[in-house]
Amino acid sequence: MGAPVRAEGGRSASGWLLQGCAMAGVGLAVGLACWPLNAIDRLQDSLISRLPAYGGGWTGLTLALALAPIATVRGHGPHRPHPDQWRGKLWGW
Repeated sequence: MGAPVRAEGGRSASGWLLQGCAMAGVGLAVGLACWPLNAIDRLQDSLISRLPAYGGGWTGLTLALALAPIATVRGHGPHRPHPDQWRGKLWGW
């Protein structure tokens, strides 16, 4: 038996095929990992296009979108207990 046929660069054809499959697998994994992030980007784009500065008008939905960050930040202030404090009372822990 002779030596395996070497492609350019000193690798055998099966080595190049294995490396190509590995690269395709990594690309697939990265693509699948980014898929939910792309969906969130599309959702954010559709929400921001409703705001008045981006072509929409003031409606109940746009007002709720504009005030949502304030309600979210105020929800964890010192006047309200931390979720760990009320969770035990709720479930009897």
